[in-house]
Amino acid sequence: PSYDFWSATCDDAGQFDIRDLAPGDYLLLAFDDAPQGAPQDPDFRKPYEKGAVHVQVLPSTQQKIDVVATVPR
Repeated sequence: PSYDFWSATCDDAGQFDIRDLAPGDYLLLAFDDAPQGAPQDPDFRKPYEKGAVHVQVLPSTQQKIDVVATVPR
């Protein structure tokens, strides 16, 4: 499958925003100190994907999602 990537960096309170996503289904992964660019690498990402949060983005909506750093499974 092909993937589109968005990234965000947390502020000191652990908050982040990802805006203007097209409606659809997404996987949300959070990493603690991942090397820059590593999450785009399928070999790096694969062991983490089972711990991903599935998110459905609907038109004209906002969501608050609690997520913790993903660990390999």
